[in-house]
Amino acid sequence: MPLPTLTIIVAAVLILLAAGGYIVSGEVTATFPGMLGVLLGICGGLAIWRESWRRHAMHVASVLALLGVLLPLGRLVPVLIRGEAPSALALFALLSMLVLSAVLLVIYIRSFIAARRRVGEG
Repeated sequence: MPLPTLTIIVAAVLILLAAGGYIVSGEVTATFPGMLGVLLGICGGLAIWRESWRRHAMHVASVLALLGVLLPLGRLVPVLIRGEAPSALALFALLSMLVLSAVLLVIYIRSFIAARRRVGEG
């Protein structure tokens, strides 16, 4: 599956996760995965819309995926160190964002390495 398409699919899942979290909890913080999803969706759309922008858009998306890993960790680690338990919904949303972003980041990195090897061989 092409990276831009995968990026848009993950973006849609993050947006749905945020919408569901907001509907259930009514808290604005539940929309954080959706904000990441919108930005990833823009990157995926730009990469499809303009072939010449693909490389740049996917690099920006990889930085966003890295933020999608680091931000949930930044929220979870201090809470867990203090021994507090976040709500089940918050934990689910943060872990979902973390896992989706981590998988996407690994796929990006593997793709970038493969592209670099192809350029080096050619």
